[in-house]
Amino acid sequence: MTEQLTEKCMDQLESWIGTGPKIFTLLYKITRDGCNATTFHQKCDNQGPTVTVLYNQQGSVYGGYASANWNSPGAYIQDGNAFLDQKSSLNFH
Repeated sequence: MTEQLTEKCMDQLESWIGTGPKIFTLLYKITRDGCNATTFHQKCDNQGPTVTVLYNQQGSVYGGYASANWNSPGAYIQDGNAFLDQKSSLNFH
């Protein structure tokens, strides 16, 4: 799968989450870090807003955004800016 998002994809993400200065840093990658909730939270908790991109073997792309920090205790946090969507029609690679 893709190692990084294309410029077109980055532009699309910015249109969804707003323009302005942003630094995208890869925090967690299943193929590198393993599919483990504990590891995910060790790497992603308290890192600020996050964009999540998932690819499946059928070629669909799922994207999500959370403006609130991830937090390990398992509590739900209200985030009116968060979204999760399937984007199989977008060229994310």
